[in-house]
Amino acid sequence: MKAWGALVLVTTMSVVVEADDIYLVGGGKISGEVVERTPGRIVVETGPGRLTLPMSRVTRVEAGRSALYEFQERARAVKAGDVDGWLALGRWADQSSLGTQAREAYQRAVALDPANAEANAALGRVHADGRWMSQEDAYRAQGLVPFEGSWVSPAEREAARRDRSEADLSDRAAREADARVREAEARARAAEAEAERAEAQPSSQEPYAEGIPYLPYGGMGGVYHPHRDHPRGHPRPTPPTTPVPRPRPTSLNGSAAETPATPAPTAPVKKR
Repeated sequence: MKAWGALVLVTTMSVVVEADDIYLVGGGKISGEVVERTPGRIVVETGPGRLTLPMSRVTRVEAGRSALYEFQERARAVKAGDVDGWLALGRWADQSSLGTQAREAYQRAVALDPANAEANAALGRVHADGRWMSQEDAYRAQGLVPFEGSWVSPAEREAARRDRSEADLSDRAAREADARVREAEARARAAEAEAERAEAQPSSQEPYAEGIPYLPYGGMGGVYHPHRDHPRGHPRPTPPTTPVPRPRPTSLNGSAAETPATPAPTAPVKKR
């Protein structure tokens, strides 16, 4: 732990940098420390890390005194075993929005004093079972388990899972019931449409739907169907009527006149 914290800090402090403002093509500016600059690219040390940019995106570089540059100057002034000095530097870095550098300073303080409450709290650690540990380790020490972004007891996790399973089953039943209702409504609409179509069709009781009423020769009523009652499907033939006798002519004296005999038909003469 001590070696790692010292290595991080020495690596950060061993780079000879300048505080610069890098202006970009199209607007915008990056403030940081230039750690490398070539005709093709520029490498800038910012608070969270390093950023490499092609020089084609850079319009100009202006020297300036940034917070990161001042942090490095302050860190050089802190003595190696000065716990209070590292704590003060960590506070200043926090106020200057240098989270990464503040964490480095607090880690250096914890490396010198593992029980230091301020440095451990600043690093997000908690005091449990007589020692400082991470928040996750403290939760596990209490018998808690992670569940959906929080820490709960195993019993609470199982209960939540059961509740979720029951809720899923309830939702599934509700969806199935809704589907059945929609299906029944669709069947009812289809039956209603079929009934309306049946009502719109002509009824078999309407006149002349099956045929033409007529009185056959015997005087009995009935229905004549041209395709059923005629062998060739011709229209209904006109029933023969009884010829009405024509009155005989009378003479002037009232006696019946003789009706001239109707000459017998002669065969036509064929022409040659």
